[in-house]
Amino acid sequence: MIKEAAKIKLAEQIRNVRKNENLSQEQVGQKMNVTRQAIYKWESGKGYPDI
Repeated sequence: MIKEAAKIKLAEQIRNVRKNENLSQEQVGQKMNVTRQAIYKWESGKGYPDI
């Protein structure tokens, strides 16, 4: 299980990389083969990617 601090850091990193690359959540989702909603959940800390 991922600790809360790690979830927050992961959410921030995903958001920062996406914004630095000037990509939408939809575009990131397409590149990663996941939905836009999955990217939203990851960025908001409401979920995290399966590894």
